[in-house]
Amino acid sequence: MKITRVDCERFAGITAFNKDLDSGLNVIVGDNETGKSTIAEFLYRMIFQSTSLNGSIGADASFIKTCFPSSNGETKDNISGSIRFSTDKGDYTLEKRWDRAKKGNPVSKLTLPSGKPVDDEEKIAEILKEYLKFGKGTYRETVFDSQRSEKKLVQALFDKKDSEEKKDVFSVLADAASRTSGISVDQLKAAIEAKYDQYCFGWDFDADQPGQFKKSLSVGLILQSYLDVKARKEENEKLISNLDSVEKIKLALEEMRAELETKEKTQSDYAKFQDTNHEINSKQVTLERISESLADGRKAAREWPEKERILLAAKDLPKHLVQADVFDRYNRIKILHDEYEKKKEELEKCVKVEPTHLDALKSLENERDKLEKQLSGVGVIAKILKKENCD
Repeated sequence: MKITRVDCERFAGITAFNKDLDSGLNVIVGDNETGKSTIAEFLYRMIFQSTSLNGSIGADASFIKTCFPSSNGETKDNISGSIRFSTDKGDYTLEKRWDRAKKGNPVSKLTLPSGKPVDDEEKIAEILKEYLKFGKGTYRETVFDSQRSEKKLVQALFDKKDSEEKKDVFSVLADAASRTSGISVDQLKAAIEAKYDQYCFGWDFDADQPGQFKKSLSVGLILQSYLDVKARKEENEKLISNLDSVEKIKLALEEMRAELETKEKTQSDYAKFQDTNHEINSKQVTLERISESLADGRKAAREWPEKERILLAAKDLPKHLVQADVFDRYNRIKILHDEYEKKKEELEKCVKVEPTHLDALKSLENERDKLEKQLSGVGVIAKILKKENCD
């Protein structure tokens, strides 16, 4: 009987452990408290532990306490898993599920090489016994007690008087001796030690860690596997460190790219600001020229009445008739002008402008234009009279 696959869904501190086993020796290597002994315990319970539990019985209560996982002080309700093993008749698959509650739904099923399932635990035990050959206690003492050293194991077997385990081990040794045609104990010891060194040299089983050994010498397969795993772990740590460095470089590049984009945007904004500033300066120059023109116009408007007064005073009309006529026309113009200003004030006070107002305004403007023309004519006549007098 060779176990070829282990599927532990949940057992003690292990969940979802799935592993195909190779032919020959399979070694589980790991730090303390990582589940190595738990896997051995799982295999033992899969083969020998009944799924019908009674929490009040000492052995079942100990099994529940030891093998059912707990979280926050509460024990889980069930554990389960399966193993596949090969024999000369084919492959078998054993599935088990243990329930802590009395009204649970335990499962114990053995699938035969033909595909037929067997779910009776007594029949399953009979089939397993055919391939196991030895009793439950023998396997517990010699195979599945992973925390016991070989020396302590041999001593424990010798201390037991007429025990089933002791008889089984001695029968195996006697059978081995008969098959070797009476091989000597020294030869058997040397062969065992050579095999032991092949697998165990350099490993301290009591401390469950590498022992004292010279690096120049070859080491056992267990220690070599441990050293290979350790080397790979160190390589992985270096890779993770390198990956962290790459991530840091990528983050730095992202920050530099973001800073570059910010500076490019700032540069673009500054160029736009310069264009806007040039435009403002150009408009400011234009505005200053317009302001100067307006200032000149206002100055000319302020000076015009005085210049007009001086111009009128300088005119010496020789005839009073012309002066009277001019004065009369001036008075009429003034009256019209006053009336125009009055009408203008009234017009500004009006909320709504009627068409008649527009007509009156137009009439007044026409009359004003006529008077201005007449006034212009009077000025021409005055110039003519002045010229005649001078002649």
